[in-house]
Amino acid sequence: MQNKGSRLRDLRQLRGMTQKDFAEQLQIPQPFLSAVERGRKPADSTAMKACYVFGVSPKFFAAPPVEYGSGSLNFRTKKIPAYVQDAARVTFAELERNAFAHYSTIPPIDLAYPNLEDRSTALPIEQIEEIAQQTRRTLNLPSDGPVPNVTRALERAGIPVITLENTLVDLSSIDGLSSPTLTAEGRGAIATTEKTDGGRVRFTRAHELGHLVMHTQIRPGSEKVREAEANLFAGAFLMPKTAAEKHLSPHLTLEGYAQVKAKYAVSIQALIRRAKELKIITPERYRSLSIQLSSRGWRTNEPVRIAVERTAEIPTTDEILPALSPAPDEPKTGKEADVIQLFDTD
Repeated sequence: MQNKGSRLRDLRQLRGMTQKDFAEQLQIPQPFLSAVERGRKPADSTAMKACYVFGVSPKFFAAPPVEYGSGSLNFRTKKIPAYVQDAARVTFAELERNAFAHYSTIPPIDLAYPNLEDRSTALPIEQIEEIAQQTRRTLNLPSDGPVPNVTRALERAGIPVITLENTLVDLSSIDGLSSPTLTAEGRGAIATTEKTDGGRVRFTRAHELGHLVMHTQIRPGSEKVREAEANLFAGAFLMPKTAAEKHLSPHLTLEGYAQVKAKYAVSIQALIRRAKELKIITPERYRSLSIQLSSRGWRTNEPVRIAVERTAEIPTTDEILPALSPAPDEPKTGKEADVIQLFDTD
């Protein structure tokens, strides 16, 4: 009873609906739905009705309920409404479970960095540089050259890379999500939403990799600490210190940064921030370059287009797709975007 009641809650949140709206669709009182979701009332008949109203497979209610609660996941995003966060959390959990089943025959590589303790302040940048270098070695990547394909490196390590998409709730304000803990086999998953800026997607996937590496054994309670560490990790992973010191300099112009971007597939904004973190440039030079970026309109439209790396196709099980499909009276949304390919994404 509790399982089906919890799955009704999952379905409601997956569709971005309030209890009131969901109950109205099912033609039942909202207090009754609340009791069903909490396991205080039988759920069988309500689940059957939901299958009919929303076209959901009964297999959806046979699956275990989503265990991720509010605050369980790391969101790389600006502040978003609670219902969007709930929809993203449940969407990710459903796609993660599906991806793990698809990857079950691929042994994962253990990427979790050992012996990190709980902390209230971010790790020093020197330690994060070391962690990023260790991760590169584990993934059989060069120590200081460009990462040819972040996505393929993750997938070869047994880490599914998922496109986070929900046709009923706009999740575009979210950049990425990742598993807060690893499975018993050491597997985690990374999800990103569809974007046209390939450099941004690469950075987000590297950022979420940082969470898997540093925050799945011991997860700092401070979101600020987790996000700061993941950002530093992404910079160190994509542009190692030795490479940064070689290619970046105190007087490098924006045109020079654009050339480095073309080589390393890292955005100009991220490169400038990386130079500041490593003290290659002063805070004053950082501010000057940031102002120049804004004046040229490069904050939203940088030169040198980078292709979005494709993810491996993961067939979606039939209990997920109907749950994400509009009911007859609900609008269906979606978007497509073309990108110019710069890197080999195979």
